Amino acid sequence: MKKIALTIMLVVFLVLAATFVITLIGFQEEEAEKGYLEVLSSGRAGDFGYYLYHANGSGNATLFGLDEEPRDRVYILSETGIGMESFNDFVDEMDTLKEYGMTVEVIGRGDVRNTRDGVLIVPTGAIPDYILNTIGSTGTFNTLVYIGKTDLKMASSLRKDYWYTQLDEETKEKIIVKEYTLDEFMDDPALVEAFKQEVLENRWAVVSEESHIFENYGGDSSLFVPLEETGYLRFLYTAGPQRGVDSSGLLPEEPVRMETDGHVYPWERAAVSFTLSNTTGKAFYTVEKNGVILLSEDLGRVGVEKAFYYTYEFEEPGDYIVKVYDSSGMLGSTYIHVKDIKIVREGTYDIRTVFKVTVDGEPLKSGDLYISVNNAEAEKYPIIDGRATVAEKLQSGKNVFRVQYLEYKEDITYTREQASTIETYLTWGPFILVFIVVVYVLASMRKRPMYTIKVEVLSRKERNLLEVSFDDMEKCFEYLQDKFGWDNVPVKLSELAYSVRKNITDGADVLDGDLEAILKAMEKKGIVERYGDYYQLKGWGDVKNGMLMRKARDTLVKNGVKFKETKHGFDTGSKIISAEYADLKKKLLLVFDGEEDARRFMKSLKGSERARLEVKKANDMITLVPIDRLEDLL
Repeated sequence: MKKIALTIMLVVFLVLAATFVITLIGFQEEEAEKGYLEVLSSGRAGDFGYYLYHANGSGNATLFGLDEEPRDRVYILSETGIGMESFNDFVDEMDTLKEYGMTVEVIGRGDVRNTRDGVLIVPTGAIPDYILNTIGSTGTFNTLVYIGKTDLKMASSLRKDYWYTQLDEETKEKIIVKEYTLDEFMDDPALVEAFKQEVLENRWAVVSEESHIFENYGGDSSLFVPLEETGYLRFLYTAGPQRGVDSSGLLPEEPVRMETDGHVYPWERAAVSFTLSNTTGKAFYTVEKNGVILLSEDLGRVGVEKAFYYTYEFEEPGDYIVKVYDSSGMLGSTYIHVKDIKIVREGTYDIRTVFKVTVDGEPLKSGDLYISVNNAEAEKYPIIDGRATVAEKLQSGKNVFRVQYLEYKEDITYTREQASTIETYLTWGPFILVFIVVVYVLASMRKRPMYTIKVEVLSRKERNLLEVSFDDMEKCFEYLQDKFGWDNVPVKLSELAYSVRKNITDGADVLDGDLEAILKAMEKKGIVERYGDYYQLKGWGDVKNGMLMRKARDTLVKNGVKFKETKHGFDTGSKIISAEYADLKKKLLLVFDGEEDARRFMKSLKGSERARLEVKKANDMITLVPIDRLEDLL
C-alpha cells in the first residue's frame, strides 16, 4: 500500500513538473512574439494623408507621402556588363525585401519591354544600348535605377561614351544613377543597406514622412503626413518579427475645401468651416478619432450655397478627422491635431530643480514657465530647449511645485528626504573641513569684485552695480566679430560674457542671469535676435540660418576639416555646406535644425523644383542633414 502511495505521488510530481516545463516553454514562445501591427484604414483628411493601425508590443511605423505611384515590384536585369562578379550576392541582398511583402524578380533582355509599375535595376556597370534607347518608355512605366558609370556604354562591345551628359533634363529625371560598378557597390555594406531602404521606401518619390516608435504599447494609433493636390501614401512597419509595407491608391484633392486651425492645445477651441451647395441628397458630417465616430450631425439637403462653421474643444490629445459627405460619397475632410503637453521634474541638484517640458514628445524650443514653490508667488522661468531651471532651496519633506505653461497647469510634488545628523557629518564632514581650509587660503588673496549689470529696473540683486547701455552691449558683439575674424556670425552667451568682462567690467565676472536679462530687453527693443542659445544683432541676416552656419563652422573646426567661405557656404573641396538651397556643381550638404525642419523644406518645394532635387539626392549630389549629424558626413 505504501509503495502504491509513493508511486501515485511520483506520477503526480512528474505531471506537475511536465506542466510547469510546458508552461515555461509557452511563456518563452509568447515572449519571442514581442510585437504585432495591423493596418485598420487609410485615406485623406484635407491636406493630409493618414494611416490608422493597431499595434501591440514594440516596433516602429513610418508613413510616407509620395508624389508618384508606389512601387512594390523589383526587377533586376541579368545582362552582360563589367564588374558584375557579385551579381548573385546582390540578388540575395535584394531578396530580403520579400520579408516586407515586395516581389523581387531577375529578368533578361527580352522581358524589359514587358515590365510595368516596378523598380527596374540595371546593375551592368556600362549602360546597355537598348536600355538607353528606351529610357523614354521604360522610365515612364518603371522607376529606372542604373548602377554603373555614366561614361561607358555596352552595345556589341564596350566603348567610351559620355551618354549621360547628352541627356536632356527631362530624361535625366527618369533615371536614378549610382555611379559604381556592382562589385564596388557591394564592397560597401552600408551603401547596400541604404539602397535597399531607398527601394523599400520609394525614397525618390517621398515628399513628406512621419514616424512612430512604440515600446510595450497596446492600442490604436495613427500617422498623418502632408499631401500634394494629388498623392499617394506608403506605410512601412516592423513589429517584433513582423515586417510589412502597405500602399494607398491615388488620393485626389476633395471637392469641398474645409478650413481649420490644424494644431491646437487641449484648452484651445478648434474651428472648422466649409461651404456646401447642390448636395446629392442629405449631407452629413462626423468627427472621428482612431476610426471611432465621436460626433455626427444631419445637415439636410443643401441647394443654394450655404456656409457652415463649427468649434470644438477636445480634452484628449491626439488626431481627429472631420468629414462631410452625401450619398455620392466624400465631399471634404480635414485634420485637427490636439497637442500633448507634458511637464515633469527631471531632477533636483543641490538648490537647482530642472523641469522638462515636451509637446508631442519633443522638447519645447522656447517659452516661459511660471512656477510657484510651496505656495509662494509664481515666478517666470525661460524654457530653453525643453528645460527650465528653478534656483530655490527646498524644504525637507514635501515640496509642491505649481507649474503653468500658457493655460496648462499642474502640481508636481517632490519629497526631499532629510539625512540623520550622524549621516550628515559622515557625508559632508570631510568636504566642510576642506572648504574651510580653501576659504582661509583664498581670504588672504586679493578679492575680485562681482558685478551685476543693471539696466533700468532689470536688476534686483544687491551687488556691485554697473550701469550699461545698449550701445555698450552692441560693441561687445562687434568686438567678438573682430577678434575671431567673423562677419555677422551669431555668438553664444558664454562668448558675450567674455566680451563684457573684457570691455566693460575690467575682468570682473558677470552673472549669467543678468546678462540674459539685458539681452532679453534688447530683443524686445528689436536690437538683438535670438535662436536657441545663439544671439546676433538685428540686420545680420536670417538668425536661424546664421545659427546653422555657426554650428557647421564649429563642427568643421572641431574635426580639423579645412574649408573656405564662399557666397554659397563652406567649401571643403569635395562638397559645400550651406543652410540655403542652391543649384551647385559640387555636392551640397544642406543643413537643417532637425528632421522636422528638413521635412518642412521638402514640403515647400513644388513640381519640377522638387523633382530636380530628388534626382540630385538619388545621384548623391545633395544630402539633407540635421546639423547635429553633420559630423557623421565629414
